Amino acid sequence: AYISVLEGRLPYLDYRWIYGPLGPLIYAFIFKIFGNELIVMRLVVILIGCVEILLAYKISKFIMPKKIARLSGFLAIFCFDVHIPHSYNHFFGTLANLAAVVIIFRFIKYSKIRDIFFAGLLLTISFLIHPLILGLNMLISVLIWLVLFIILTKSNITKFFKFALPFLLGISILTIPAYLFILSKVPLSRVFD
Repeated sequence: AYISVLEGRLPYLDYRWIYGPLGPLIYAFIFKIFGNELIVMRLVVILIGCVEILLAYKISKFIMPKKIARLSGFLAIFCFDVHIPHSYNHFFGTLANLAAVVIIFRFIKYSKIRDIFFAGLLLTISFLIHPLILGLNMLISVLIWLVLFIILTKSNITKFFKFALPFLLGISILTIPAYLFILSKVPLSRVFD
């Protein structure tokens, strides 16, 4: 699929593709720069895994003492650099989700609306990598976190909407136009089959 994009073919339109459209485009860009060898893809995965380990440590620091957070970051090696998930696409979505969680924790600490909007923008990557597994699951999780945040801070329901709307706007600003464009070219049955 990644090489197909380099050859000028597009997912859904020119070949069957079961994931979101962003993965082949990212790898085609990387292959264009570094060459289309398997080692390039594996090195990208290792680099992404290293960043994911740092993000796991950063997330752990929010909820654990530093020593335990370091252990958590170390143990994340086995999640991100040892185990290869179903496809190379998932790495980008997982990276975006972890970065979104870091930003959401920053939002919980500082209550800046721009943080929740940026977290939504990062989730766009997940929706464009794997819309149902990575994107939708993370969206539901974040909305549940927002509800818990409202309950724990004993805020009123209007605060939920004040936080949820920028988050949803961050997701929608790129996801909806991308899928509308795809659906204008390809039948729905080919996109989500």
